[in-house]
Amino acid sequence: MTTRPVMTDKDQAAHHAHLAWLADCGRWRSEHRQTLATLARVQAAVMEQESALESHAAQIQAHEMHLQKYRLTGYEPGDADYELLEQEHAELDQKHEVVEESHERLRKHHVSILGEAEKLLKMCESGM
Repeated sequence: MTTRPVMTDKDQAAHHAHLAWLADCGRWRSEHRQTLATLARVQAAVMEQESALESHAAQIQAHEMHLQKYRLTGYEPGDADYELLEQEHAELDQKHEVVEESHERLRKHHVSILGEAEKLLKMCESGM
């Protein structure tokens, strides 16, 4: 008759540790999947911001085109087109401040996102 070896306290502790570690691995895999889903949402949000940047750039280009038109026109005060151009110029002058504030908000947000993404990448790459 053969007998099984008796588990020592040390072996039993190792067995319980293994069970706990395997449970951790299962939970972490689930959390990784949740993190990947979150990263997909982050990617979608960044793509939306790309669209906002394109719109912002279009506003800036439109304003620049108006400035060039304003600078190059040969209109004289009293011309019918001159008054319309002056009115457009005054409106764009007011909008310039709004675009400037918008640009600064976009810049700060952009810098923040890039910094956080870089930190996250470094953490992920150094973690194992």
